[in-house]
Amino acid sequence: MTQKDSGQEYPALDTQQADALLDRLANDDDFRRLFCEDGPAALAAIGYTGPTEGKTCFKVGQLASRQELLDARDALRQALTSKAQMSMSVVFFFEAGKLEQHLSKR
Repeated sequence: MTQKDSGQEYPALDTQQADALLDRLANDDDFRRLFCEDGPAALAAIGYTGPTEGKTCFKVGQLASRQELLDARDALRQALTSKAQMSMSVVFFFEAGKLEQHLSKR
């Protein structure tokens, strides 16, 4: 995760973390469940050690299907690792039926 010059935190994952997150969301039922129930714990499980306290942005209602995640993988990976574009405050991108809608705005 990174910070913008303003001092406001805007998290970005490194490429290994982004790949681990996307792989596990697409292939691991236990991780998918953890991601929905406790986003900070899921991020810790992929090696992220940055700030997550008090982040309400980790709430996901219905996680996108494996196929939705696979179809949007490249765009998600790019967004998750872009210091200029991405914040984990857009975890709602992972909501079922919303990936394409949100990623097309980027």
